[in-house]
Amino acid sequence: MKMRSWTIAALFLAILVGPQAAGAPLLEDESVPRINWGDKPVIGTYDDKPSASYVSILFKIGVEGHYQGAFRDAAASARGPDHSQWWINCLTAKPDCSMKWLDLDCIIDTAVQSSDCAGDSYSTYDETIKITGINWGTGNLRFDVLDAVKKTPHAHIAIKMKYDGGLIRLESLSGYSDPDASSPITKVIGPIPRIDYQVPQQTYTLAPLKLRGWISEGEKKWDDTIKTLSPQDQAIWGRLKGDPASRRIQTEAQSKASGDKLRRLIPDAAAVDAGKRKLTPSEESLLDKAAADEMLEAMRLWFVKSGFSQEAQTKLLALLAESFRLQQGKH
Repeated sequence: MKMRSWTIAALFLAILVGPQAAGAPLLEDESVPRINWGDKPVIGTYDDKPSASYVSILFKIGVEGHYQGAFRDAAASARGPDHSQWWINCLTAKPDCSMKWLDLDCIIDTAVQSSDCAGDSYSTYDETIKITGINWGTGNLRFDVLDAVKKTPHAHIAIKMKYDGGLIRLESLSGYSDPDASSPITKVIGPIPRIDYQVPQQTYTLAPLKLRGWISEGEKKWDDTIKTLSPQDQAIWGRLKGDPASRRIQTEAQSKASGDKLRRLIPDAAAVDAGKRKLTPSEESLLDKAAADEMLEAMRLWFVKSGFSQEAQTKLLALLAESFRLQQGKH
């Protein structure tokens, strides 16, 4: 579908029922409210089968580095975890993994309130990353991060993936760094103990970083709204969240009818699809609003069918209306 708002409608579906239903990646702006179905973050795609020739992984994730021992220096021992943003990029057309991994968009030392935002790049191409284990069939990837000069490993990372209808989800990410007694700073604070790496449960901001956690900002807004509902409404949501079949907001016939309704707003929709002309700004605005109205009505009917109280319906629809309003403003 080539109409701009057909894409927006798919994006709205991603907000409502998650990327799998819409065939869309995670939202660029994760602060936009969206239903939290409890799915793990989408980190990539695969072609046909997980073991097939094409796999693409590209994602950003927040990582906390927790020190597993004391420093000789008392002030250093009182420090909290380090915070960093990791970009992981792996594109392969073979059974191996040519990896470009950007670590440390920023790293923040909470003890001295300092940050280094220069960014460090590690890659299989310059041999600063070594793949130590890979099995696309089971979704396991392990690699070491190496010292750029000595080529000795100083961090060991393990990623577990899950394949889900063409999408790759991050099931787990863990790792650790070896104790370091060779760094120049050890003359001041003593040997650096082992660091264990973990992804935070929820996204949070520690200026200038926003660390992406297992639960996005938008999903947390949904969770926070659910907490304001009555025990009965919370129980209904708990039942729906645990039932994959409940994600079908519309039947196939209803979904087709919604799409046809949008197309009828443009007299020569076929010409737009064929690339013979583009939508005018007024047509784009018309389709944006119509798509949002159609989705909100579909959600209202779904809430009624599911047994939510009127108060719950009002709160949840208001949150989804905010999603649509914010997303429309970005296009």
